[in-house]
Amino acid sequence: TQAESVDLSLVSGFFNSELGKRMLGSSNILREVPFNIEISCEELGMARTSPAKDEKVLVQGVIDCCFEEADGMVVVDYKTDYISSDREATVRKRYSIQMEYYAKALESLTGRKVKEKCIYLLRTGETIKL
Repeated sequence: TQAESVDLSLVSGFFNSELGKRMLGSSNILREVPFNIEISCEELGMARTSPAKDEKVLVQGVIDCCFEEADGMVVVDYKTDYISSDREATVRKRYSIQMEYYAKALESLTGRKVKEKCIYLLRTGETIKL
């Protein structure tokens, strides 16, 4: 099963990290949050000059985890990718748009402002804030 394939040291590493400790201190933690949001084709960079620019695309996804702090929500996405060099730049390039959509969806679902978007790299124990 998937649970059996998880390296428990990686999980304990997260809960010993600053981000993990902040999450554990929250009274409102949400995991595996499904969402649907509409994004305009123009925002997605599709068909900027054609009539399709006014159309919308339904984006569906699942937010790994989010938690509430006094001044807003924190979105966390766990990554198991192996990133060999320049991890921060690589993560920003790969995942910044995804995390923007997660924040937009979460704000819509909860009515709370997302104050922070974090990628947690399980292999290295690094938190990268976007």
